[in-house]
Amino acid sequence: MMERKRTYDSEGPPTKRSALIHLDAGFTWNLQALTKAAEAVAQGGKSPVSALNELGVRVVYNLLDHRGPAHCPNFTVAVTVADMTFEGYGSSKRDARANAARTCLNALLMRVGQTPLPVKMNIDFSSDFQCITGRKSPKPKKPGKSEKSEKTEESEKSENSEKSEENTDISDKPENSEKPVAKEKPKAPIVPPEPSPQEPSLFSPKPCIPSHKSPINKLYEMYPTIEFATTYGDGSTLDVDRTTLNLNHSMRFKVVCRLNGMTYEGYGSSKKQAKLAASKAALASIMSSSLPEPVVDSITANSSSGIPQPLADHISKLVNEKFTELMQNDPVHLKRKVLAGIVITIDNELEGAKIIAVTTGTKCVSGDKMSVSGRAVNDCHAEVAARRCLQRYLYKQLLMYADSPRPRVPIESSDIEPIPLAHAGYRLKANRQIHLYISTAPCGDGRIFSPHEEQLEPDRHPNRFSRGQLRTKIESGEGTIPVKNASLIQTWDGVLQGERLLTMSCSDKLARWCVAGLQGALLAQLLQPVYLTSVVLGSLLQRDHMYRAICGRYEAHLQALPPPHGLHAPHLVRAASTEARTPAKAPSFSACWCVTSPKPEIINAITGKLENDQPSLLCKQAMFARWLYLVRKLPVLPQMNQYDSEPLYLEDPGGLLYAEAKELATSYQMAKNCLMKAFRQAQLGTWVKKPIEQDQFYCEIVNANTSLLFA
Repeated sequence: MMERKRTYDSEGPPTKRSALIHLDAGFTWNLQALTKAAEAVAQGGKSPVSALNELGVRVVYNLLDHRGPAHCPNFTVAVTVADMTFEGYGSSKRDARANAARTCLNALLMRVGQTPLPVKMNIDFSSDFQCITGRKSPKPKKPGKSEKSEKTEESEKSENSEKSEENTDISDKPENSEKPVAKEKPKAPIVPPEPSPQEPSLFSPKPCIPSHKSPINKLYEMYPTIEFATTYGDGSTLDVDRTTLNLNHSMRFKVVCRLNGMTYEGYGSSKKQAKLAASKAALASIMSSSLPEPVVDSITANSSSGIPQPLADHISKLVNEKFTELMQNDPVHLKRKVLAGIVITIDNELEGAKIIAVTTGTKCVSGDKMSVSGRAVNDCHAEVAARRCLQRYLYKQLLMYADSPRPRVPIESSDIEPIPLAHAGYRLKANRQIHLYISTAPCGDGRIFSPHEEQLEPDRHPNRFSRGQLRTKIESGEGTIPVKNASLIQTWDGVLQGERLLTMSCSDKLARWCVAGLQGALLAQLLQPVYLTSVVLGSLLQRDHMYRAICGRYEAHLQALPPPHGLHAPHLVRAASTEARTPAKAPSFSACWCVTSPKPEIINAITGKLENDQPSLLCKQAMFARWLYLVRKLPVLPQMNQYDSEPLYLEDPGGLLYAEAKELATSYQMAKNCLMKAFRQAQLGTWVKKPIEQDQFYCEIVNANTSLLFA
């Protein structure tokens, strides 16, 4: 069926054409018909949607966005006419569609020099006013209904309203009151009155604010030639059968945005989310490069977080793509609920960013599978495993200096360097930054909030039991529980007898890393503290809650930290490619990949060992063996009350227990104790430690192949 390209004035002679509006796509509209339609809309006799549909050109409406609380939603609808797209906003789909049609008619009227229709607000005042005060404002007369039927409906509603008021508060109703008569709404837009102070409300919800234009439409307006391409299967171009692999919760879409020779990628659980993420990445890059100051809106708000939004998106992309590459031929272990990774950058630049670790997991070791020889990994949560992979990488970096004939000469290819003007010790190079990516907020205090509820004022209950409290993961389950204020000591025999093994939450461990560092007690004797530059989340980032979890809840009580330790708050950023909530049951394994090894390890999170029951390279026994190899070749850092007068080597380190080796890092231990004291002074609970028997073991790995040990 051919498109109708010309419309003639039905009132004029057949041989005479009316003035026509020529559009870019080859469509032509009758100017007189457009003017009449606009007049009908202005007089209230016809809705903008009906007027637009009667002009003889195909009209397509699409719902772009739906946000806001259930009691006060905001919709965004786009209308496409002759390859032109216009947006409308409203508190219902119908209102948003009408506003989009009104915007389209105004654009056509302005093109031919006609007066546009009266401006209408982006949201319906009636629903907005009702959301604030609980009262309804008069509604406009619906097309096709007589004035009599309109008044009858209003009268019935008014009568029902009076009856409900009489049932709730009889004393306030005057005697001999008459039924109010609904008046016809004037043609001009109604401005709602100020909320009446005489009508108190139990809740004071935030007023509904009209949604801004979506990033997709902003880009289309700025760059009409922009292109989007969609792929499937976690970003791969393979056509994967979801039913066959049973990977509904893992499959993701990837959309590539091409603009001016540049490409921007976005991921999501649907094509719409992926396209939106790609648009956000492109728009954030454009804004950061063209504006002297960051734009304060939902797209570029991350610019004020300390690192550019394109860098956060690049970190997310590196981790997700590496995970897809590693699990390309392993559909079983492609299943995951939380994904984490660590990326090292140089001067916060995208170029040269190097991915160090990619991990998954949400479970902890079972109490009856604890190891007395350090062969089991206790905590297989993704972010905790990523930190252990980073430690593997740092050991490998130190090995380069230990095997060098001149260990105090900097190695250009390494990310660490010898401490200048010192006889011992190394540090992360000053131009290196460490970024942690997590697909969702860390478990514990960083996740204790309602994502759909915005906090409009400061928390009135700073000492409330669940706010800021230390929390523990529970054995054989997900989620966390608050720590009791009383000191809790776990015992080996108590756990074996049936008590649940408790492990501190990831939010609490992140707080410890912000003070004591990521390197741990063993590496602290060779390497200065290593801190996170940023934490990039794929979803559930609420900055106030996240900052409270990792820094804010204890910083006022933190005192007397030994140098070079300090409180280092990482920048908090959310990636444009958001992670969807996956209510499916989490798998009981953890996939852990480190850049030092070509293949990932698959750890059974319940046993803390590999699937063949062999120890993982992330276990304490392997870390202890690496440390013993290095301290025999490299001098250790001076600790508290020690002077850096000459290189200091440990005497007979092989005779130390693992717990004794950790206690040698006196500066690290003091920094950790200062943090524990700050938590207690803030009345947030006491840190729960594992049974002491777990660290009472000697190193059992002797004369090991160095390439295997440091892999």
